[in-house]
Amino acid sequence: MTKLTAGESLAKRLMAAVFMPASSDEQALAFVRRVATYPPIVRVFVDQARIEMAREILEPAAISVGTAASYPVGNQCSEAQVSEVRCAITSGAEEIDVGLNYTALKSGSYATLEAEVRRLEPPRVLRRVDYLSPATATGLACS
Repeated sequence: MTKLTAGESLAKRLMAAVFMPASSDEQALAFVRRVATYPPIVRVFVDQARIEMAREILEPAAISVGTAASYPVGNQCSEAQVSEVRCAITSGAEEIDVGLNYTALKSGSYATLEAEVRRLEPPRVLRRVDYLSPATATGLACS
């Protein structure tokens, strides 16, 4: 077995993202092509509309593609969240970061949060709690 360099070992733990709705397809394509030349990283996150394009470029480099849904604060109805997640899975996303319903969380509507999480399709879905302190978020983010 070939021993990895420190840089290669670190690269296998990294992810990159290009969430730039204002970028052109050419700019996003250039980013994804550039990342494909780096030492292999775990995953590249792209806008949902660019999942298939990114997969075509990154699969030969053994780099998976992820995306976001209802991100960052999850203030969409559950049906919209489920639709975004299903679309991302159909397009080939290996991981989907879904924004946790921040309004429900701040309101203490934990039953709403639990129901929303149960409607999503695991195991590719990671619920995000980015706006909270780690103490507040404990137990609320799940994969």
